[in-house]
Formats: sequence, C-alpha cells, structure tokens
Amino acid sequence: MKSIWQRGGLLAAGVAVLAWSAPAQAEDGQPGIVRRSLLVTLHRFQRYWKNPAAAEPVYNTWSWLPRVDLTVQGPLPDGSSMFVEFTKPDGKTWCTKQVEVESLADASSFHTTNTNWLTGDPAVEKLAITEVGTCGIQIRWKNALQGTDEVLFKGKFKVVKTAKDQNIPEFKGKQDFAVDHDWELPFSWLSFDYTQDSDLEEQYLTCSTWFKGESGEDDLQGFLFYKGKQVDKAGAVSQLLATTPGMDKGDPVWHSYEFIFLKTRWISEGGSSEGYTWHLLDKNPGDYEIKILRKGELARSIKFAVDAQGVVDNGWVKQFNLFGYRKVVPTKVLGDLDGKWNHDAWKTDAFYGNPPAGIELP
Repeated sequence: MKSIWQRGGLLAAGVAVLAWSAPAQAEDGQPGIVRRSLLVTLHRFQRYWKNPAAAEPVYNTWSWLPRVDLTVQGPLPDGSSMFVEFTKPDGKTWCTKQVEVESLADASSFHTTNTNWLTGDPAVEKLAITEVGTCGIQIRWKNALQGTDEVLFKGKFKVVKTAKDQNIPEFKGKQDFAVDHDWELPFSWLSFDYTQDSDLEEQYLTCSTWFKGESGEDDLQGFLFYKGKQVDKAGAVSQLLATTPGMDKGDPVWHSYEFIFLKTRWISEGGSSEGYTWHLLDKNPGDYEIKILRKGELARSIKFAVDAQGVVDNGWVKQFNLFGYRKVVPTKVLGDLDGKWNHDAWKTDAFYGNPPAGIELP
C-alpha cells in the first residue's frame, strides 16, 4: 500500500493529485471508513420510556440515542449492507442501526451517510436511555453475495451530562447529554484541496482543526509561517459541528473549521496566478507552522515539515489506516478561549477509542 502523501497518482480519470497518490485503503481492497468523516453525536428525546412496556413514558426526563455520520470509501460491491452496532455504558448489547450505502466501484469512490433514528416510530424512541459513560461502537460490512461479514471499525465514545436550568422554568431539573469531543482539540488535518476539473494550480494547502465553545468564522484567522516568516494567511470556513441538536448557549459544543491557504501550493508549472506569487512547498522544504488567532488571541500552533516527498509522515497514516485525503498532525492548544477541557482525553478517547501509540503531543 502506497503512502497517501507520495507524489503522483490519480484520484479519478484525468485528475492529477500531487502530494499523495491513490487514497489509502486496506491491503485486501476492502471498503473503509474515512476517519476524518466519522462523527458521533446524539439524538435527544424530551421523554423517557423507563419501562418500554408501560402505557406512557416519563415526560419530565430526557433521554438519548447515538447518531453517527460517516463516509464510506470504496470499493463496495453490489449487494453490500452496513450496520452500526452499539453497546451501553455498562457494556451490554444495546441497538443496531442499518445505514444506507451505495455500490462503489473503486477506491476513488465515496458515499456519505448517517444513522438517523428520527423516523417517528415509537419503538425507536423506547431504545433511548438516560445513562452516561463510555459506550461501544462497531461498524460492520456484510455482503451475502460474497459471503462477507467484516468489522470495518471498532471503538468507543464518552457521553456526559449537562444541566439545563439556565433560568428557563421548563428546563428546571432537566439533564441534557452530549458526546465528549475534548480529544479532538490536540489534532489537526492537512490536505491539498482539489476539484474534479482541477489542475495543478488549484491544489492549495488546507488545514482543519477543532475548537471548543462558541466561535464564528469571523472570530478566526490562520497564518502560515516558513522558517519563522509569514508566507500566507487564511480565513475560516465552518466544517463539522459536534453537539446535540437543541443545545443552548453555554452548552457543550466542539466546532471544526477549515483554513484554506490560497497562495500555498505543493507544486506549480506556472509559479503565479492572478497577481499572486505562490509559495511552492516542493521548492521550499523544511519546517512550517500554522498559527491561528481566535478573537485576536493566539489559540493554536500546528507544526509540520515538508521534504522532497511532500509533508513528512509522522507514522499515523499507516498506524490508523487513515482512509481519505487528509493527514492528521499534532496541535498545540494555546490561551483560555476553549474554556475547561481535558488535556489528557486523547490518551484514551482519540479517534473514538483508538489513540496513537508511543507519541507525545505538544
């Protein structure tokens, strides 16, 4: 299996992708879950079936079910099914949800889907619970035509409670729930953007990173430094949101933003465009740092290195079989705008219970 950070290769017919070749995939050509896309959140119900056989639920207690968003990378042959299986905080078998998937021709094919429980079926709501703690998750791929039944991902996620009083009478005494994503903060994802009709000049550097608490695009600015000198800057684009629908101001929320460095390319035949003088990574190897300001304060430092083969691999791509076109790099969280968060959460919770081994984070 080639590194996704090697030069050359094709994403799709006629589309050149520099800084990596074909997307990473299992040696045996199985489908995979794009790790960057995997996001576990919750559906919250405003009542609780403590006894599913009862005639009425408990109306003054809220409950929850897990919700999973994911992207599948091919190949995924005809007749395939995918299931997400959960265990409760006490380790007991809980529920299984089939997700809709499409046939995918090859490793350049992707399909995004989710486990949507909100069908209006009362039987579904009776599965919801009020317990919190660490739950198990397993994503299974089945194909009866091929006799296949394989686990594509196995991990865990931590659910926490939050009080809902907030001086709102109808919320008094209520407890809401959220999946804890503190482990996301010390990691960022690098990639080179592309489109189906892109050429070399359109593959610019992007960086996605997470923030805890409320932020907007206008609150964030990214700056790229090479050998201590600023060479590019970027605004923020909202990307992923990890929270529970119905949350209010001050409730737990983790938000991913992407920073797009339009003047920074991996390689270029021309060297400039529309008045820009591009910063070409293949011509400028060495140490880089992305600094991010949040509301004018220094909030993130993301360091990486570039050599003749592209961004230097820290070994995580291979260790995690990171399907897709992004590379994960360590991130230093600075300042206090993220509020209270668990700096050690990544040691057990990273990548939903699959933390990197033998590393130290800044």
